[in-house]
Amino acid sequence: MELYIILFCISIFFLLLKPLFHRSKTLNLPPGPIGLPILGSIHSLGSHPNQSLAELAKVHGPIMTLRLGSITTIVLSSPEMAKQVLQTHAQSFSDRPIPDAIASMPNLETSLVWGPSDDNRWRKLRGICITQLFSGQKLNSLQYLRYKKVEQLIQHIKKHCEISNTQVNIELKT
Repeated sequence: MELYIILFCISIFFLLLKPLFHRSKTLNLPPGPIGLPILGSIHSLGSHPNQSLAELAKVHGPIMTLRLGSITTIVLSSPEMAKQVLQTHAQSFSDRPIPDAIASMPNLETSLVWGPSDDNRWRKLRGICITQLFSGQKLNSLQYLRYKKVEQLIQHIKKHCEISNTQVNIELKT
């Protein structure tokens, strides 16, 4: 029994020391909040992550590093920074890892969203979308659906504001 406790303590000790050894090998990452062992910077997000990220951006700048558990995340908090990064590094962001839940689905190879962007099949699917789904005539014929969804969204926001006793300024511009 004592052997199991000793092995457990040693494994926890090495698990806690692992981030210290990996820091010397990391790339030149932007600044960010100091993370806790195992948890990372999750504690910095609080109950309202969008507001917490805005506050962190005031401290660390428009680009920052967050460690969410064992995953290192780069956060871009200004539209200008996002535009700059996505324009200069478009190819790096065009392919993303496919979550296991999506990868297990049938017909993944025909997916426009999860398929590789440099694939000829992706170009064909994109062409079909442009000509069949997003043509001017098709968009005009489905305009009533967009108005209906906007009305449903506004009603949902109003209902949520009444329940939580908060206000949201919605300006309808046509």
